[in-house]
Formats: sequence, C-alpha cells, structure tokens
Amino acid sequence: MSSAPRFENQQIVNSFNLFLDSERAVIQGDSQSRGDDMHIQFEGNSVEAGDGEVIKLTLKEFSMANTLYTIDFNNSRGIVKGVSSHAPATYPASSPVWGLASTYDLIDRANYEDVYTIASVFSIKMRRILNLLVDTTSKAFEATVLGPIFQVDFVPGAPSAAGTSPPYIPEAKRPQFGQTDNRLLYIQFTCKSISGTGTIEAPGGSPTAHGITNLKVQLAASEGDTYTILGGERMDGDANNNIFSSLIIDFTTNPNVVSMKGYFPMTRYSEPSMYIRTNCQNGLETSVLQSGAIAGGNALIADVITSDILGKINRYTPSGNSEFITYNSQSDEFFITLQQRKLTNLRIFLTDSKGRKLGRPTPDNDNSGTAAGLENTLTIALLDGGTPSMVSKRQSELGNLFFTAVIRIDVVKTSCPNQLQSEVFSPPYPGSKSGGILPFTSFAERPILRK
Repeated sequence: MSSAPRFENQQIVNSFNLFLDSERAVIQGDSQSRGDDMHIQFEGNSVEAGDGEVIKLTLKEFSMANTLYTIDFNNSRGIVKGVSSHAPATYPASSPVWGLASTYDLIDRANYEDVYTIASVFSIKMRRILNLLVDTTSKAFEATVLGPIFQVDFVPGAPSAAGTSPPYIPEAKRPQFGQTDNRLLYIQFTCKSISGTGTIEAPGGSPTAHGITNLKVQLAASEGDTYTILGGERMDGDANNNIFSSLIIDFTTNPNVVSMKGYFPMTRYSEPSMYIRTNCQNGLETSVLQSGAIAGGNALIADVITSDILGKINRYTPSGNSEFITYNSQSDEFFITLQQRKLTNLRIFLTDSKGRKLGRPTPDNDNSGTAAGLENTLTIALLDGGTPSMVSKRQSELGNLFFTAVIRIDVVKTSCPNQLQSEVFSPPYPGSKSGGILPFTSFAERPILRK
C-alpha cells in the first residue's frame, strides 16, 4: 500500500514562491551545485509545518535553453562483433574468438532534421568499422542507403514524339517526418577492390569477396537507446552474448555484399521528455524510470516504487526541436507532498527518463559536466570511434546548461488532531506518610499506652 498521505478538507495556511536560477549557483550558493543539479540551503528561511499540516511543493514555471542534442552519448553507440578471413593485428581472430568486438560510435552526436540523414551517417560509421574486417591495402567497402525509402513526387513531363513516355517524371526526395515513407533502415555495403586513384573511403574498383564469416550488431540497453533510433531490437542482459543481433544482417547471399535492415521504423530522438527530480521522495513511478535500471532490468525490483520526480517536461514542440524548453502551469499538475515537517534544504536536478544525466555517457567515467558540444579529435582515425570526450567538461558550470524555475511552497492544513484532555494528577504523598500503619485516634486525644 502506498505511504502517500490521504488528505481531506485541505486548507492552505501559508504559501511561498521559491524563484530559482541555477546559472551561478556554484559561486553564489552550495559548491556542489551545477547548472542542471542545484543544491539549495534554506538556512534561516526554513519552512515548517505544525500538527496536522504538511509541506507541498508545486512546479509552476520552468525554462531553459535547449542546448542538448537529439542524438547524444546515450543513443549513439553500439557493439559490433565480426569474424573474417582477414584479422586486423589489433583484433586477432584466435583470441578473442571474435576478430572484431567492441563498442563503437554508430551515429555522430548532433541534431537531425530527418531519419534519412541519420541512416546516411550510420552507413559511413559502419563502413569504416567493416573495413577493419578486410585487408584495406587492396579492398574496402562502399555504402548505399536504400532505406528509409524516398518519397516520390510527380512533376509534369513532356511526352515523347512517339507518345510512349509517361506524362510524369519521378523525382527523388528525402522523406520528412509525416510524409510518405516507411522509415525502415536498409543499407548495402559492397566490398570493392582499390584501383587507380581509389582510396579506402572510395575504392572505386570492381566488387570482390569480403571474407566475412560472422557479423553481429548489438544495440545493448547498457550502451543506451540506439535501438530506438535505428529501429532495431534491444539487447538486454549479458554483453558477452554472441548470438543476438539487433539488426537483420545478410553477408552470405552475395559474397561481395553485406546488407543491414532494421526491424522497426527509425526515430530522430529517443528522449522526448526531461524529468525534474528532487531529494524529496513521496510520489510513485515505475522502476524502469530509476537510475541503474537500464541494463536488462531486475525482476526483484517492484513495478511501482517511491519516486523523486517533481515534473516531466516535453523537450520538443509539435513541429520539432525548439530553442527553449519551457513549462507554465495553470494548475497543480506536478507536485510533491513532503513527509517531513521541516524543509531546510532542497536539491533540484535534471535527468532523462532512465535517471541518467542529460546527454552524458553511462556510466560517466569522464565525470563530464557537458551534455552537448565540441568533442576531442579521436586517435583512431579509420574507426572514428573509441572513447570520445568533450573539449570542455564545464557546460553545466560555466556554459549554457542551466535553468530557471518557480516552485510554490504551501503549508497545508490536512487535519485537526484531537489532543488528549485529562485531569491533572495530584502529586503523591511523601514516602514517610504513604506507608506503614496509622493509629486510630478518634476516641482519645492521644493513644493509650499499655504496660
């Protein structure tokens, strides 16, 4: 049964507006504060509730610049495993069994207008990864994006003299969301010989056998939500699984071609909302929203648990990405009723739907305070992967990752407790008079002494 209190005949006895700005919180407040993680000490302005009263926090207004990417560290990476007749020196085929097995960048971190562009970027990344499975001194892969399918617009065309030409000529166009398309990923990688002026990036020769004998693309939950973007199946549990593949991969039908297809429609982003959380827990949420619940789940965790979520805000407008993330409440949509009767400190921090820091890799071994921005040049030029890091790690401290908000604090009278009213007890007799046998003296002024 929920521990949330039941209120009847509520009455607000005191109310405050708490205005927040986290831009300079680190230098004009608690030193732990950051732009997206604000620690507030009330000090001499603490809020207290009396008998039969509770403290209620209501989110009234929120605003921050949308300095986030739709594709970030938590939806751009995946595991690629492969075996071929050519084993790169850094990935011997004998140990480990896979000639290629690691986590790679599959999509550049940025904002994207359409899913076709995401598919194109993925094809470039995957082509470079597949090149690690062939001898690039003589051959390399070329990529062709076949899906998402093009929308076909018909424009007037001049019929031929013989009258055999169709009256309309098809015109290829990248599909926008909501237009005619299926949004299914479909890419062909053709292995070609490097000839003439050809390079690894554009071999230009004739098709040749790639020599790949096994290939898996695993979009693991532990690596983020890339499966949502590419329309693949999510891999839960052990990362050592060598059987599961998130995409449909065919490398045997044509010995020169590797094809990859998605199971489901692609999306431009995986996190449409942002969650405002506090250090006060008195709401309810499903356990998948908690931090640490993303790596395959845990059957021992209850479906519904105590929540620290104060509010949930949409990061995008109906027309797409927006410059600012805003929320204005006309009622009490988002609130928390505190269990304690005194509020002396408050923490407000921002996460995605799985309790992760906005835009940061999980886990954040780099301890980065930057959700989106300029990345360091990677040392693996051909792979264009590795472990990236940000040039500046202080977006939430010195940059533009901060918020303003208004939180209403109400002291609410929820009941009128009946206190015990009883007669005050008289103090007991002294010990010298409360014990022993007292003589009966009603018949004489003094006791009769017998000899």
